[in-house]
Amino acid sequence: MTPRTIEPADASALPDPHSLNSRHREKVVEHLLVGELLREMWCLHCTDVDVLRPEVDAAGYDVVFSHKRIIRHVQIKASLLGGRTQEQSVSEALAVHQSACVVWAVVDQELRFRHFLWFGGAPGEPLPDVTGFKRAKQTRANAKGVKAARRQTRVIRRNQFELVPTVRDLVSKLFGKEYQ
Repeated sequence: MTPRTIEPADASALPDPHSLNSRHREKVVEHLLVGELLREMWCLHCTDVDVLRPEVDAAGYDVVFSHKRIIRHVQIKASLLGGRTQEQSVSEALAVHQSACVVWAVVDQELRFRHFLWFGGAPGEPLPDVTGFKRAKQTRANAKGVKAARRQTRVIRRNQFELVPTVRDLVSKLFGKEYQ
């Protein structure tokens, strides 16, 4: 069966695809980010970057980048430029991986990267301690209307992230200053 396309006379009457399909957008951004990072490494004459993806989403990361002796477990987040998102939920499980980090990609309406926000250390350094941040809440309330705390998930405010303007700068954060 072919899906129907609804074409209202007024395009502003269409629902916002960014909120309607946020999980799909997250995956698209993840693929675009991997591609842009690999392209940037290619331009820097680095063709030996491995990209690994977990089979199960239980360890707190979305992708692993490996280059020489550097292994980065990366949790990827995304939001729209000008959006209201001021915090991200981060899995405590991410901290068990050496050199783990969170990359928050800020994209425009056409999913072009505008800048990135970084939470992590230099290559070889652990993820900064997240246990001092407040616990994330469940998205759905229980029968009593209470949203319970999410186990092993912390909320990190935007001001705790470092601005990373370009993909080249992100490569430098991931793999070291020699990639500036």
